[in-house]
This record gives sequence, structure tokens and C-alpha cells, in this order.
Amino acid sequence: MSVSKKNNRSPIASAALFCCLLLTCCNYSHHRSSAYPGYTLFDSVTFYKYCDMGSVKMPVLDREKLTVMETTVNFCKMNDSVFWTPPLTYPGYPFYYYFSYNELLNGSTFEKQLLHARKGDSITYIIPADSLFARFFHLPLPLFLHNGNKIKIHIRVADIMDSMHYREALRTINQYRKDMEIQEQLKLLHYVTSNNIPDSARKNGIYILPLTMGAGPIIKEGSDLSIAYTGYFTDGRLFDSVSPQTPLQFRYGDKGQIVEGLENAIKMMRQGEIAKIIIPSQLAFGEKGSLTGIVPPYTTLIYKVTIIEVKN
Repeated sequence: MSVSKKNNRSPIASAALFCCLLLTCCNYSHHRSSAYPGYTLFDSVTFYKYCDMGSVKMPVLDREKLTVMETTVNFCKMNDSVFWTPPLTYPGYPFYYYFSYNELLNGSTFEKQLLHARKGDSITYIIPADSLFARFFHLPLPLFLHNGNKIKIHIRVADIMDSMHYREALRTINQYRKDMEIQEQLKLLHYVTSNNIPDSARKNGIYILPLTMGAGPIIKEGSDLSIAYTGYFTDGRLFDSVSPQTPLQFRYGDKGQIVEGLENAIKMMRQGEIAKIIIPSQLAFGEKGSLTGIVPPYTTLIYKVTIIEVKN
């Protein structure tokens, strides 16, 4: 009897206990998500915030059809400065990143959260920078980010479509890509012709024109290099440069250091050499352009490169 009396609580006491527990849970939840005001914690590392709400619900997963989410995406540092906004995919339309439903289902944490999104939703995510670059770009962190840094991803759900509409969208995009490739080839041909560049200068898909011959060590896999360069477009506009006073230093063969065309050209050079290198987009930044947005898609690049030092 005494035990039974101890476990019996009055309705008022039970209600008070429930309120205390509720307040405790609310305070705990607020604490977990308050690191970034206005954001909600989805898991231990991912925060999200709805900036705009759509009205069309996500279709139910149909394994007979490929359900695709069409989104616009850009990437920012935590101070909201954009470090990459993907370029135009075709005239009048922004870059679209397509997530299949299964990709969302089996993806990283912010992709799983997108499963709950609707057409028209605009969502900002805060995630660790290293996980983004490893998953999306397959690259190490750029120099302006460090391990442990967080970044923001702004995503707008432009459409939710079935496989038939997805194929139609891809056909439109592929036609635009073909048109852009043809335009680039014509511009490159005009540049080569007007500057009297001989066909003999074309090697492995690039044009390389020696300006000063080098007499130092040759470059091979694993060589430690110091180089200076000036990068500009075919119309003469400068887009990047590295001075001899603060050269770019890297190990030849390491991925993600320089574009493929520049890597191919450097292998044909040696210490002390200066060369002009013309690189079509398929060996540079391709159909997407540079991560910074400075180099547009389907853009031929010209580099003037100086090999300052080679250590084998």
C-alpha cells in the first residue's frame, strides 16, 4: 500500500511535471540550433533555414520512374560572400543541378533534408566545407577555406519532374552545349588565324609557343615546381596572374593544382623556359566554368607561363 501511494500523483502535479519536461526539451532544442540564429539543426553538423516556402509537394517516390528535383545552387562563405555561382546552362535559364530521388535518399545530410522540400522552396544550409568539396567537387579545400570551416549553400527548388520531363530538359541543355562548343571553336579558329599561329604549334589538343628556351632540369612526375603566369582571354582581358616574386608552388602530378591543359603544356617545358599556351575549354574549365565564376563556360584560355624552378 505504501508503495502504491508514493507512485500516485495528483493531476496538478503531473501537469506541472509535464510542463517542466516540455520547457527542458524546448530549451535543449533551442540550444542545439541556436549556434546560427534562425537556423534549425538537422543533424550534428547540418543547419538549415527556409527563406521562401513553395506550395507543390514532392511527388511520392515511384521506383518505376526516375523522379528528379531541379534546383538552382550557389555557394557562399559564412560572411555571405559568394565563391561560386554556377554559370548559365542555356540562355535565359540559371544553372540547374539535378538530384534524383534516390540520390537524395542516399546522399549527405543536407540532401536528405531536401526530401522534405517542395517546388518553390528556397533553403539555406550551413555545412562543413570539407564535406562539400569532397562530395561535390572531388577536390581538396581551396586556399580561402580551412579544415573545420563552415559554408552556406543556397538552394531553390525550381521544379520536381518525372523522367519524361527530365529527358526533355536534358535535350534542351545538350543542344545549347553543342551550340556553345561550335561558337568556341569558331572563336579559337579566328584567334589562331589572325595571330598567324602555325598548326605545328598544336600538341595534345593545346597550342604551345616557346618564347624563351630553358636550359634547366626537365619536368617529370613528382617534380616540385615554382611557376609564374599570366592568364587572359582571347580578347586580351586578364583573369588571373601569379608574379615571379610570389610564385605558385606545387608538385607536378598532384590533382586539382592546375587545369589539365596547363599541366600537359608544362610537362613539355623545363626550368627557365617561358611559353605562350592556348587551351580550349575542354582542357580548362569546360562547360561549367571556374569555381569562382570568373571564367565562363566554353572559354578558351591563354597563359604566358614561366618555369622558375624545378626540383626533382
